[in-house]
Amino acid sequence: MNNSNPGNCYYTAKYSVICYVRPWHEEQMKNFCRFAFPLSNIFNISEHRKVDQLGLSKRYYEYLQKSNKQALNNDDLLTNDLMSDFIGRCRLLRSLARKNAEKHLLAMAHAVSDILQEVKPNYLLSLTVDSYIMDLFRHFCKIYNIKFIGLVPTFVNGYYRVTERGEPTLNAIPDKDAIKIIKTELLKESYTPAFIDKAISNQKIIVLKRWGSSFLRVPLFGIKRLLYNDFYNYYYWVSQIVARQFTTLLPPKEPGDNLWELKIRKSDKPIIYIPLQMFPECTVDYWCEDIKAIDFYTVLDNFISAYYKDFTIIVKEHPGVMGYRPKRFYKRLKDDKKIIVIPTFVKSNNVLDLSDAVLIWTGSVGFEAALRGKAVFTFCRPYYASGERFYNIVHNTKSIELKEHIGKCKSSTISVKEQDHLISSLVSQLFKGTFLIDGTWSKDKLIDIENTKIMAQSLRNHLKRLRTFSSKEYIH
Repeated sequence: MNNSNPGNCYYTAKYSVICYVRPWHEEQMKNFCRFAFPLSNIFNISEHRKVDQLGLSKRYYEYLQKSNKQALNNDDLLTNDLMSDFIGRCRLLRSLARKNAEKHLLAMAHAVSDILQEVKPNYLLSLTVDSYIMDLFRHFCKIYNIKFIGLVPTFVNGYYRVTERGEPTLNAIPDKDAIKIIKTELLKESYTPAFIDKAISNQKIIVLKRWGSSFLRVPLFGIKRLLYNDFYNYYYWVSQIVARQFTTLLPPKEPGDNLWELKIRKSDKPIIYIPLQMFPECTVDYWCEDIKAIDFYTVLDNFISAYYKDFTIIVKEHPGVMGYRPKRFYKRLKDDKKIIVIPTFVKSNNVLDLSDAVLIWTGSVGFEAALRGKAVFTFCRPYYASGERFYNIVHNTKSIELKEHIGKCKSSTISVKEQDHLISSLVSQLFKGTFLIDGTWSKDKLIDIENTKIMAQSLRNHLKRLRTFSSKEYIH
């Protein structure tokens, strides 16, 4: 469909843009596209039929029917190694038997490939990769020379990032004037990202709502799969599977130890703090280069078992996740004598002050720790990692290596110059604008529309500097 200029402030050559949407953020993504690519042909694509304009679901089911009669011809569409990566990272596909996972993967791969070759868009706009469907878009965009743009919020309030699978993307026009402001904000003991602020308000109610939602998701999404005659809809299917894994008959109890601070202060061993991340989630599934690291709970258990004798290990639940874990996880956590569990809603910065090091997958606490001069151990290289405070580990890294890195960081007080370098590296990847993914965005809120324009302008400036727009484009 042709979209008219939303604000009469841009005039561009025409482009073709495919916008990946789901029903609850269709209006937001559509408006972003209109502001970022005015006078372009914009097409929605989705596994949800009611917002899909390109027949993705229809083609997917057609290929599934073919595969039931005979094996789909791969034709080198995806190599075996690629299929293993797609399946291993997707929370839906890895829960299926391998043959079944391959069948669904190849059916969707054919559907995505067909559509991209027919439409031949200049850009494909999406959230950052968080499923095998989005990952297929990313993969085939590379093959067909289409610019894939993935959007994701950040822990820096007022900014978002552009990334496919978590990798660093340098903004061609970074907001260098914001370095001092961002540094000041992040170093405040009271600083919390906006999405955490929501999670720590009305704590008991939030946890009960999360538990209740998980409980209801099993029957709800089962009914939707049947009622909408869309049995293999990715979102309905995976929501039901994950909820089944997490649903408990009773709401979870707080696993934290109220005497945590006293116990930490009595410790005579180096203290490693593990802030738990949401899982499954894109920041683990797709942002960890090593696919072995995404087996979150196994990796967590193995780390604790390997290092608890040499270190005091403290663990804290993510306030935005409390109540959304596998069955009996919190009981195992509370009963584990090898660790100290911090109450969920204690501020992370208070825990950092008492820690010698932090262990993270990709979580933002790693950056906050490095900014305060702490040692940071990682299972991958997070996009914000720069400087010598970060240390990659594997399953057999020796305790002495961890102790040496902690000692090195403790003996080298972080300087203003080092802090500025960390912030500058982070800022070089930030784009102006608050990206809402919690369903609260509304076209009827002027602040949301204006913020979307800011986001779009930031992206446009970036793309223009990269010269990905036509030479005919100009800004009026």
